[in-house]
Amino acid sequence: MTNFVIAPDVAKEMRDVFRWYELQRSGLGDEFLTELDRGIDAIRRTPAAYLRCYGSFRRFKLARFPYVVFYEWSGEVVYVFGIFHTSRDPGAWPRTLRKRRKDI
Repeated sequence: MTNFVIAPDVAKEMRDVFRWYELQRSGLGDEFLTELDRGIDAIRRTPAAYLRCYGSFRRFKLARFPYVVFYEWSGEVVYVFGIFHTSRDPGAWPRTLRKRRKDI
């Protein structure tokens, strides 16, 4: 099974998104985390299957929520560098991803 390394900022993003959805409706944050878990499981099973963008970074779009997971795969390890809302400025994503790569 593929190992996962999650950048420290990604864990904070996950908590922030969870809290925001919980404020919208009780339980919605849990639904987001369930969808995110499904995405991470899909990446873990077939990390090479998803669209390569921004050089070696790949992206997985969550089905139910407007978020993408950005990661790199190096054989046995998947490095998750971002969980971004799809309406966020896509021009900022590459800079953020490269910065986080240095932090791991």
